Amino acid sequence: ALATGAVSFSDIDLNDRHSVTATGSALYGAFSLGALTDTTGNGTGGSQPWSYTLDSSNPAVQALGLGQTLIESFSINLSDSNGSTTSQTVTVTITGANDPIVVTSSAQLGAVTEDSTALASGAVSFSDIDLNDRHSVTATGSARYGSFSLGTLTDTTGNGTGGSQPWSYTLDSSNPAVQALALGQTLIESFSINLSDANGSTTSQTVTVTITGANDPIVVTSSAQLGAVTEDSTALATGAVSFSDIDLNDQHSVTATGSRSEEHTSELQ
Repeated sequence: ALATGAVSFSDIDLNDRHSVTATGSALYGAFSLGALTDTTGNGTGGSQPWSYTLDSSNPAVQALGLGQTLIESFSINLSDSNGSTTSQTVTVTITGANDPIVVTSSAQLGAVTEDSTALASGAVSFSDIDLNDRHSVTATGSARYGSFSLGTLTDTTGNGTGGSQPWSYTLDSSNPAVQALALGQTLIESFSINLSDANGSTTSQTVTVTITGANDPIVVTSSAQLGAVTEDSTALATGAVSFSDIDLNDQHSVTATGSRSEEHTSELQ
């Protein structure tokens, strides 16, 4: 944050005593003069040190991108009080460094439900005080139960804030693993949204999507259940009701309902 130097001078008038002033306004730091070494008595060896201290907290300084510059100029003015004056310009170049991308969004969480809510969406927000930075975004992670995509990036270029990368996840409820979920059972998908400013700063935020199962119906797969017995002969009839349920962890219970009925047929002779 510090730059220093010295204006050296000579004056062959050995008894001259010199005064020094500095002109110019420091916009991004502080400029000051050190103790003067005068030429009085020997005419040579005059030296006026100067120093410049950068204020890196200044917003204009922080806004500099990598390699971007600002210039400060000052004039060091010498007088011998006898009519001779001269000056030299001090030029200070301020060079920007790369500042990090800062993610400003809260945790990115999405929720979808089997055969119901298929879409989850959100946005990773970020800032970058280097105003000329342009950002690129990639997504990593493999969608096993649906599809994950990125929307159109809103960049921070020009103002440093308001960066936003939308994302969306669409559930594929026809996926067998999704259909196999029972009521309240869950699967998790995770993705990483990765930001870069192309100048060395990278950051990322994780998107977590929770897939919640819904109850699927029991499906009877057997044909009509018909039994036949005969008085004083065939006393036993058997069969089986077959069924399926794609909710793999469902445990089933069975009850029987119905009542005995009698039907008589006769022939008149």
